[in-house]
Amino acid sequence: MMISIFVKYSIKEDYCEDFFSEVVKHSERCLKNEKGCLLFHVSRSAENSKHFLLYEMYEDAFAVTEHRASMHYKNYCEYVKGWVMEKRVELAVKNELQ
Repeated sequence: MMISIFVKYSIKEDYCEDFFSEVVKHSERCLKNEKGCLLFHVSRSAENSKHFLLYEMYEDAFAVTEHRASMHYKNYCEYVKGWVMEKRVELAVKNELQ
């Protein structure tokens, strides 16, 4: 069962460009190193330049668990945490029609 993750970040104004650069690198690392990571899009809000939206898709719950346990994920979270004002995460499950 595929799982999508939607993440919305609000970033401190002075760190927006640094955050954007780092989150793009993070997405590339996830796609390269995680077999279960099928998609990882990074977008910047057209309405508020301090808001970033991530859309990730994983094969299954195990792939999400592996993602969150990976060293590159932990390093990324630690690296950007001082730039983040707010982070909201929502998971969605794609149910296959029978």
